[in-house]
Amino acid sequence: MVENRYEPPIRQALSDDELLEALGERQGETDSTLTAIAVLERETALRNADRAAFEYWVAQMIAENSVAARAALAAHAPEALAGLEEVVPSAELHATVSVQVEPPTDSHFQPTAEDIEQLAAVMSSREEASPARSGNLDDPKQEKSAQLVAAAKNGSRQLYDFLTSNDRGKATSQFWAWFGISGTALPVLIAALFARLGFSFGQSAAALALGFIGSAVIISVGSLAGKRSGLPTAVISRAAFGVVGNYLPALTLIFSRVFWVVAASLVGATLIGGVSPAVPAAGDSIGNIFGFDIPWATLFVIGLLFLAGLSIAFGGRVLASVQKFGGLLGVTSAAALLVAEWPRIASAQLTFNEGVSNLEVITGAILVVAGMGLAWVSAGADFARKLPTNALGVRVVGWALLGLAVVPTVVGIAGAATFSGLKLESASNPLREALSVLPSWAPPLLVPGMILTIVVWIAMALYSANLGFQALGAKFGARIGAALCIIATIVISGFGYQLWSPGGLWNNLAGLAVFLGVPVAAWSGIFIADVLLRRIAYHEVSLSRSYGFYGSVNWVNLVGWILAVTLGASMVEVNLFGLNLTGLLRIEPAGLLSANFGLFVSGALGFAFPLLFGLRRIRNQEREVLATEARRRDLAGIFDGNRELGFD
Repeated sequence: MVENRYEPPIRQALSDDELLEALGERQGETDSTLTAIAVLERETALRNADRAAFEYWVAQMIAENSVAARAALAAHAPEALAGLEEVVPSAELHATVSVQVEPPTDSHFQPTAEDIEQLAAVMSSREEASPARSGNLDDPKQEKSAQLVAAAKNGSRQLYDFLTSNDRGKATSQFWAWFGISGTALPVLIAALFARLGFSFGQSAAALALGFIGSAVIISVGSLAGKRSGLPTAVISRAAFGVVGNYLPALTLIFSRVFWVVAASLVGATLIGGVSPAVPAAGDSIGNIFGFDIPWATLFVIGLLFLAGLSIAFGGRVLASVQKFGGLLGVTSAAALLVAEWPRIASAQLTFNEGVSNLEVITGAILVVAGMGLAWVSAGADFARKLPTNALGVRVVGWALLGLAVVPTVVGIAGAATFSGLKLESASNPLREALSVLPSWAPPLLVPGMILTIVVWIAMALYSANLGFQALGAKFGARIGAALCIIATIVISGFGYQLWSPGGLWNNLAGLAVFLGVPVAAWSGIFIADVLLRRIAYHEVSLSRSYGFYGSVNWVNLVGWILAVTLGASMVEVNLFGLNLTGLLRIEPAGLLSANFGLFVSGALGFAFPLLFGLRRIRNQEREVLATEARRRDLAGIFDGNRELGFD
């Protein structure tokens, strides 16, 4: 292709918007500050080169001073035309140039007869095409129908604009980030589980409120840390354990995140396979390949992962839209269920009478914390890292608490009222059991919401796991990280679905949740205490350098984490694949729920270590950071002064 010399040189540097977007995409990287500096230096050099090339091109056009050269200058550098002699009349120049010149605003516009006729023809065609003006204007039904159509279109447009709005830089995004899980069918399923275990309405409401409030507190603190640093949770954890010492806790967080992807896929496959007799069960065989049976769960899991992958393939903005839609669908489904069942609920005994022991109510709340709080405490900062550092912390935490505590508690209590008085017997598939006691119209309404909840859960877990790989020093991109998680999930949840049968699928999932919950609870206690004790933003470069302010290994917190894990593990009971693993210090079971206080004890002990032994260390770190930043500003002022005096 021949280059047109009357066109200015192609710009090599990024525009301002593209530069800001490029810098924003690197906020999640471990060495984002150093990377941002390198990007700015490269773009500065490119912009200087672009400026020099453009000035050289302008000089060429001025030297040529032809009709085409003057036309190019008029289009791209009109200020360069001053002082040049015209080589052609002005009318001929305007006829040659393909640049539209707007008429002066101070001249009076006088339309010709031809202009008026053209305008009348255009207006007439628009009136004929308008549905509001076609037909009989005096027909009130037609006018009302047109108004309804217009209102529906306007409402649909507003809903679409809301779902696709990019509000990740606002504090309100913390509400919508968790609304996709907390506002969906998850609280209703937990309420069904409590009803099956014999909880009264009041006891279910108390356990749900305590569990979701506890979960909201520990997750929202992580959101505060993400706002301060703009980094993933597992990377911020280096401030508490040291850059090298954080490897061991971060590894358990990665395992926990992958487990919840696997668990959600297993639950989703079981739900799809049990929703209708016409659908094959997840454990049924599709066929045999090389002597190995392929269960239907494989296809179900692949479908769920495909939908979840689409949610994160185009970035966090699409995932945020899916979260909003999932939450709205879940709340709408719960409200419809409550309204439809209201006659039966009004006649039921919604009392606070004792159905189970008070110890079981506490263990029920711990169960909610284990399934919600500990599942997402290591991802709190991941969905708040796009917030500006000057955002008010109280607003960030407040919106997170609203989405994580208030909404699921209200939805869960509505579910508890729905299941109150319904007899739920023990069954191998609690999901099918919960759906079987509801009216025939309820499952088609709730099942899509449940599936969407699982898709959102998987998508958020994959998104968080990709960010967590950075804490382990992984250099591969997000797509490779997601692909590794997806492949592992297909193998474990799909092809290996039958391997979960010994001991019962639900017992195995509960056992692994407790098994992985103990180290996560110990880590969350140390992490939360460390975040709450800090008063300034993190020194980002030190989070990626072992010689930085946070050091290589914080032995106090690392040893405290190991002790908390050991003590917590000795107080729990885990059933895995038919084997019963009982800790030496376990409290006796409370009814059908084991009082797994080891989760609470490990978290409380971990929380105590930074409070008792870390306050002085944190204050010294902050003083050093502030002194270093002040010295850097002073040096920058000296260099600026030297430049003003002519010394480089």
